[in-house]
Amino acid sequence: MKKISFLIVMLIFTAYLCYSQNADFNNSFVKSVIPEYTFDNPLTTGTWSTLPLSPHAVSRSCCAAIKRGDTVLIYQFGGGATTQLTNVAKYNSKTNAWTNNVSVMPNPISAGWAVAMKGDSLIYVIGGNNATSAYGICMKYNIITNTWTTMAPMTASPCTDQLTAVYHDSLIFCIGGGDGLFGTTTIQYNAARIYNTKTNTWSTATNLPIPMSMSGGGIIGDTIYVFCGASTGGTYVPNCYKGAINPANPSTITWTAIAPYPGGAITRMASFPVRIGNAGGIFCSGGAISGGTLTAATYLYNPCTGSFQTLPNNSQARSNFKGTGLNDSSAYIVAGYTTTGVGTTEKFKFTQIDGSCLGSPVQGYFNDFESYTVGQ
Repeated sequence: MKKISFLIVMLIFTAYLCYSQNADFNNSFVKSVIPEYTFDNPLTTGTWSTLPLSPHAVSRSCCAAIKRGDTVLIYQFGGGATTQLTNVAKYNSKTNAWTNNVSVMPNPISAGWAVAMKGDSLIYVIGGNNATSAYGICMKYNIITNTWTTMAPMTASPCTDQLTAVYHDSLIFCIGGGDGLFGTTTIQYNAARIYNTKTNTWSTATNLPIPMSMSGGGIIGDTIYVFCGASTGGTYVPNCYKGAINPANPSTITWTAIAPYPGGAITRMASFPVRIGNAGGIFCSGGAISGGTLTAATYLYNPCTGSFQTLPNNSQARSNFKGTGLNDSSAYIVAGYTTTGVGTTEKFKFTQIDGSCLGSPVQGYFNDFESYTVGQ
């Protein structure tokens, strides 16, 4: 019995010596200096900053960010009415200034979508005007030469107000969309289309579960996200879906319902993918609840947590606008509609994003995949 007691005492004494000599042990340690996750101290944080007003202060424009050297350029396309529908404005991050009328598009665009391709020179603008003959326009803009090329028009339910996102380095997904109008007789589609920029051809992919237009969303890795909008018969839905894209055959998408949008049945929000290291998500801001009540509410859909996380509101409740960025820690929102067109331009910069599930970031603007077999 004495031997057992002696062994116990020695074990306790040895453990104390080891613990007290541990380099991480500190009697003067102040626990509060290490941040902990609580609902009052979320791990996803960021701040807004206000940029100069766009001189192209219109509703239903679209925009794309592209980087040349150390300068971020944001191009804003169309929207508004008459000559505004073909106008192009440009923001320069180095001069922190906008320039209006930098180019004229060959076709009018209203509630379309613009996406920048890998590199520093090409932007595609896809969508249409509020006229049947003008749906499904596809144009390529070279910002270096300031020239336009009209590409093959969208096939399979040509439209405007479709969610548009770049996949890898050569494919553009166009999901849903409609006629750009509100009301019970309007048209919304569940069509999923793929435009191949290398071959200038269109093909189809697995349809959305329901018709949706005026949606937000984007692509992260091999998953496309589609958030709320207008649906059949002029109804509005908070439905959100994620679609797993088959990398070997991108025309195959497996759609799954996810949590509904916390801001309600929003139309024409601004959205764009963001990323910090192995964490990221889809940034979403503003829009109109059920096509009517404007909101400044802002969220991040975080695929690592599988949930929407609340962010600070933007400065001005508005809808009918788009978001853009460089797939990094910042997102930009440009122009929009209150009771008239506005030029409000803002930047949201994330300081941290919860989670670490996305794998190592790929060098460059998009993944370096070169070829696909699509629709075969």
